[in-house]
This record gives sequence, structure tokens and C-alpha cells, in this order.
Amino acid sequence: MRIGRYITKANAKECYSNECNDVRAWPGFNVVLDSMVRNGYEYEPCCEDTVHEYDVVLYSITGACDWWQIIKERLSWRKGNYTSIIGGPGVLNVMPFLRFFDCFVFGRGELLILDILKEMKNGDRYIHESLCWSKDFNINNKYVINQTGIYDNDVMLDSGTKYHECSIGCENKCFFCGYTWHRLNQGGMQKDNSGMVAFVSGSIERTMFDLSALEYNKWEIESQVRITALDGCSERIRFAINKKITNDMYKYFLKGIASQETMHNCKIYCIVGYPIERDADLFEMLQCVKDVDSKLETYEKQVMLTYHFTPFRPMPSTPLACWPTKKQNYRQQISKLLKSPHNPGNMFYQGNSISCVESMGVDSLSTVMLDMISHRGDESHTDLVASLASNKKFWSASALAKEKTLEKYCDMDTLFGRYEPEALPTRYLHTYCDVYKLMRVANRRLDKESSNGA
Repeated sequence: MRIGRYITKANAKECYSNECNDVRAWPGFNVVLDSMVRNGYEYEPCCEDTVHEYDVVLYSITGACDWWQIIKERLSWRKGNYTSIIGGPGVLNVMPFLRFFDCFVFGRGELLILDILKEMKNGDRYIHESLCWSKDFNINNKYVINQTGIYDNDVMLDSGTKYHECSIGCENKCFFCGYTWHRLNQGGMQKDNSGMVAFVSGSIERTMFDLSALEYNKWEIESQVRITALDGCSERIRFAINKKITNDMYKYFLKGIASQETMHNCKIYCIVGYPIERDADLFEMLQCVKDVDSKLETYEKQVMLTYHFTPFRPMPSTPLACWPTKKQNYRQQISKLLKSPHNPGNMFYQGNSISCVESMGVDSLSTVMLDMISHRGDESHTDLVASLASNKKFWSASALAKEKTLEKYCDMDTLFGRYEPEALPTRYLHTYCDVYKLMRVANRRLDKESSNGA
């Protein structure tokens, strides 16, 4: 049996090293491949030109945006006697994509792949609650995101670095987060010697929860603080989505980052576009900066805070899966709202010691629209998915032109709207806890906030 690890042409281009396969981190996929090798299976890289030469073709979807490139190439695959198996954290809503692939793996796949291959050797298909064979899909079936224990072996990533899994999932229960609700937390949360969380081997992301528990002079032990997340512009919003970062904790972080002598740049991820969000919430985020900065001395070299605003997408099988999201373009709009007339470009605050800018990489509305098709589309969207994936004119168009195209051919108001749990396109997908009960809790919070004027 010849097994191919599929590499898209976009990731195979050596001249585009930032996105080529050899420099990307694929921890989950590499764990699956390592498990195969340790159990006697060999695999080879394959691509659009050679896929027909294999019996099994494996590919990992890391997020909603990954579907479009693989489907574009899938439409050009030569006929063959291959079985395509798609896994990865981005495999959640399979309904728009059933036509294109044979088997979808929900959740952890390092053990499932061994049973799949074993049954294939015997000329049969392995049946499991975490596997969806496209020909047998039924929305009334119950599919479960698979959970396993921590993988004990060292794994070599494509980038050449060694990866060792120390923990799975997250202790924090933020309602929007697939990382939390799709993975049962095991091993606590991986921490470095300073007591700070490191989500991925070599990561420099630190949570405000952990930073608030440490004195400033301990923040730079082992690694500098460069990335963190706020994920809600006001304390009210953060508590509504179960990310209980208080304004005092946020201010403590701002004071601490300003006190770091060797660190003058930090990226803060913040989700925007929740249905309960108002302009006042964004100004509250900025006011915290002003409150802290007003008590700092003026320095020629300021701390630069880059706020990366991520438009909210309701993630399948999370408590916020049913929430609506705002069909609004946020790129360059938040800095325009918040900044004073004298602030240049995307800088929305410049004070004594702290400056704030909006990241240039904020997702456009058209990108969010495409993700909503991936998250909430169904089999009625399959033809549209095929058409979009293969349309060169669409992908080279401006963000505004893409918006208009998507509005023309897809009911975006429905995809961006509110759902009840039993009406979700992904109502077949379950996880380690009763997430549908939590969806109802989240919907009640939404109703309460709406009645209060949000």
C-alpha cells in the first residue's frame, strides 16, 4: 500500500519560503505521520501531479482558509484508485466538502490512522464515531471529536525543530475557543521556567492570566514577552465570553510591558465583532492605555503595542457556535475610529511611553465571509465552493469585489446570523462535554446583553 502525504503547490514553492512546507509547523500532522512510521508504515510526499500513483492520500486542514487551495487542486487530480483522508483541527464542518474527499477525521488521528490503514489492507473500511466516510454521511448521526492521551514520543517537525507534546487543550474556558472545547485539557498547560504558558514548542505567546500572577522582573526569564491576547475590548465583553481578564489585569500588563528595558514591541490579539460589542467597548480598551500611560515618564523610545484585531467567527462545537457575527469590514477601521486627528496612518494612540497601532494584517470582510461558508455552509454550497476555489479571477480580485461576489451568490445574512443549536449545520458534531448545553447558556447571555442595550 503506497501512502502519500499531500503537499499543495502553494506550500511546495521553494521560492516562497515563508509558506513552503519545510518551514511551517505541523505538530498534529507530524504526530500522525510519526505514529505511522513507528508502526511500520512508510509514506512519501505527493502533489497534484503524482497523487494518482498512490493508494492513500493524507492531508491536514489547520483552519478554515485551508479548504480553498486543496479543493482547487483536488478538482484537477487525475483519476486513480486512491482514498483521500482529510484530518486536522480545521476539519469540523464537512458538509460543503463531502463531494471532494473520501474520509474525514474529527480530532486526534494518530491512533485512528493505524486502524484505518489496517482495515484498508484487508479491503475494508474502519468504522468509528470520529470518522466520516463521505458516502455514508448523515446529519442525524453523531460524530465525536476524538480525544487521546498526550503523545509521548519526540517528533521532528518539517522545520527541523523537535516537538514534544507536554499538554493538550487549555485550562481556560473561553467560550469562543476551539482549542479549548475541541481538546480535553490534559497535562495542565505547558509552562516555561518563568511559569508562563507556552502553547507550542518554542512559542513566545503569554497569557495575561499568567503575567498578572508574576512580578514584572520575572517576565523575561527564558523568553521575552512579545505576544499575548485580550480577545475582547471591554471587561463586560470579556466576562460575557468567559475570558475573565479584568481591566485591572489589562492595566497591570500595560504597566509591566512599559517597564521592560529590553522589549519595545508587543503584539496583542483582540477579537472584535461580537454581537454585543459597541463603540464604547473599543474606547474602553484605549482608555486603559491612556490611564496607564498618563502616569509614565516620557521616553524617546516608546513601547509599541500592535493590536491585531480578529473579526469574530462563531466556531463549530464551541459555546458561541450559535452567535451571530457582524458583517462588517474592520480592516483599518478601528484605528480610524479611535485615533486623534494628529495620529498618522494606523497609529491610534501616542502618549508618554506607549504607542498603539492597528495591525496591517486584520482580516478583510471577504475573508470572514469565506470562513463562514466553511463553518456554516452545507451541501447546497458545494457547487459554489468548487466554483470559487477554481476561479482565478475571484482570487485576484480586490477585497470589495470578493465581497460583492459572495453576496451575489450566497445568503450571507443567514450564515452571519443567529442559530439555535438544533438548527446548526454542524449539529452532528460533538465533543468531550455537552457543548450544546453551553450554547444555550451563551444564547441566554446574548439575550440578556441585548435586552441591556448591547
